[in-house]
Amino acid sequence: MNGYLSLAGSLFNPANLTLNFTNSSGTPGNVTNNSPRGRCALAAAATTVVVANSLVTPTSTVHVQLLAGDGAATQILTCLPAAGSFIATFNGASVGTAAVFDFVVFN
Repeated sequence: MNGYLSLAGSLFNPANLTLNFTNSSGTPGNVTNNSPRGRCALAAAATTVVVANSLVTPTSTVHVQLLAGDGAATQILTCLPAAGSFIATFNGASVGTAAVFDFVVFN
């Protein structure tokens, strides 16, 4: 699977939509996760995390969803896609355990 969804010649049924998923939250902080859907975590004392992902382009839409806040990191403020990565910016720093979030890349 190349990470792209093709609907050519088929009827779209959202119940059958499946995208590869990689959980990288066990290593908080900047990480490489080349799945179209994944889980990452903010490192302690950080307010941003860079996720290197070969599927992301400057025109990608990357949806991020906070699963567990930590310390002052209770919201994701922005998600900025670039060529081969995206940056998620939080409203504050993570403290003990990491703030965990999921993402989905749309092209």
